[in-house]
Amino acid sequence: NYTFYSRLGIYSVIFLNVFSGYAIIKHRLLNIKIIYTELLALGVIVLSLVQLFTAKGISEFISQGLIFVALTFFAYKLVRSVEVEIERKEELQEMATRLAQANDQLRTLDNAKTEFISIASHQLRTPITAIKGFSSLLLEGSYGEVSESVHSALEKVYSSAERLVDLVEDLLNVSRIESGRMQFTFEKASVEKLIKELYDNFILIAKNKKFYLDIKLPENPLPEIVMDYSKIRELVSNFIDNALKYTEKGGATVKAELREEGVVVDENGFVVGKKSEFGKVIRITVSDTGIGIPKEEIPYLFKKFSRGKDVSRLHVGGTGLGLYVGKAIAETHHGQVWVESDGAGKGSRFIIEIPVEHIS
Repeated sequence: NYTFYSRLGIYSVIFLNVFSGYAIIKHRLLNIKIIYTELLALGVIVLSLVQLFTAKGISEFISQGLIFVALTFFAYKLVRSVEVEIERKEELQEMATRLAQANDQLRTLDNAKTEFISIASHQLRTPITAIKGFSSLLLEGSYGEVSESVHSALEKVYSSAERLVDLVEDLLNVSRIESGRMQFTFEKASVEKLIKELYDNFILIAKNKKFYLDIKLPENPLPEIVMDYSKIRELVSNFIDNALKYTEKGGATVKAELREEGVVVDENGFVVGKKSEFGKVIRITVSDTGIGIPKEEIPYLFKKFSRGKDVSRLHVGGTGLGLYVGKAIAETHHGQVWVESDGAGKGSRFIIEIPVEHIS
């Protein structure tokens, strides 16, 4: 018996070394989990083997033999399941690493694109401004009278240059937003003054199209709020401009009011509740009698380069950037911007809310 157990101990050491070597070679690392599992399986098999060789009688030997076979099978399955689990984890880790690398590459490319747009826009701005300026001087007769046909051509040049200036400014704004270089100058200013200025700017355009343009201000003066006057002016101006562009008959109304609390707008652009954390807000609503917006298009309106399906029928030159920039401006003011419409052909309401109390 002593000789048998001595040999069994030697064989066990051999088995242990074989299994340990297999685990190290197979997985190229001292994977603790797989080694522990294989050692556990080996221990069970060795104990079963001892029971088998120390069996007394044929019946016990057969029963211990069957147990040994069953334990060996289950030990193999256990080890294999752990190996599969480790392989899957390694695959997931490798996939996560590849995704992280791809994400870094995409971020680098996106930054390069943003930088390119910024540089290209800056380079385009100077010649376009010159074209616009000189065509304006020619239209005004600063270089002498021009014929009617030349005057008509110059109007088209001026109009196209104006659209290009707007496009360049939109591209620059997008570049600034994405790179975090958008500059804001906050100061106390009057929303009522802003709306009256925009009314004076757009009333002739509305009349030329035979549209009405109304403003509705409360009887009690609105409180002045801390805001970037030029950027909020740009945002509301874009709303009014769109209202007149995408309206075939009727007109637009600009309304400002003081409200006790703001609203919560979800990621799809729909109002889902009230927001009282910032207190009172000033709400500016630009409503029109235009082509309206189908409900399914609303979630995409404030995304880059997004335009409604029917807008190109009335105005071809839009970029789909104005609303995206406007949303960023509103959010910087801790405000909300959204659109409401009763459907296609039923007009729309573009709304911005800005807290009365400035939030740093």
